[in-house]
Amino acid sequence: MHASVVGLKVLHAVKVVVLMFPSHLSCILQALDKDPFLKTKMYARMSLRAKLLTLPRNSKFNLANLMKVINQGTFHGLSSVNIVNGFNKTRTWPI
Repeated sequence: MHASVVGLKVLHAVKVVVLMFPSHLSCILQALDKDPFLKTKMYARMSLRAKLLTLPRNSKFNLANLMKVINQGTFHGLSSVNIVNGFNKTRTWPI
């Protein structure tokens, strides 16, 4: 993705943490495959299963439900602790 100063300021204002890696260092992202992304998937699956149990019979799984599942997965899985643990396990560190 291309980041702009205006976009980064907006994200900073709403307290979104942005990790930026140069394109030629994409292999360093493998550290994030270890803890954060696996835990994000796990929490999203748990949230999805819980959400499906609460939906009324014959109702549809809509965009709002999907956003809640994504929110739960990313809130728990992409914590700073999990990101640091991912880099710890692979012994690589971002610039």
